[in-house]
Amino acid sequence: MRSSLMSLINLRRLMMTRNHLPMRSSARPAYDLLMYSRSYGCPFITSAKRVLDNYGLSYREIMIDRDAAARDRVVAWTGFQSVPTLVAALPGRLEPHTPPTPLPAGSSPRGVHRGAMITEPTPDELIAWLHDNGFLC
Repeated sequence: MRSSLMSLINLRRLMMTRNHLPMRSSARPAYDLLMYSRSYGCPFITSAKRVLDNYGLSYREIMIDRDAAARDRVVAWTGFQSVPTLVAALPGRLEPHTPPTPLPAGSSPRGVHRGAMITEPTPDELIAWLHDNGFLC
């Protein structure tokens, strides 16, 4: 009985959450969604994955702690080993489809919408970025 009740409660929560989410674009996005990440825990990575999973979005995760070239790209783009760094890339590519808006030297990239890239976003910042890059309608 308890497990049936919990299942019903969880289903209701899921339905309520999904009813308030913007729709995923029905057409295939023009860009691939990449998430530069790392293999050990991080609250920003967990939050970004939750948003992407809630919307049913496919993405490619690239681990900067296992791929030196990926780490170097993130450092070149952000000035730090900042993850998650999400990128809208041309299909099959590893870099943003347009160069990201430059950051002032030494400033944090956290939550800054840089066109085809965003780093360490809050859920609301990520959702806005996903809309702007055609992953959500």
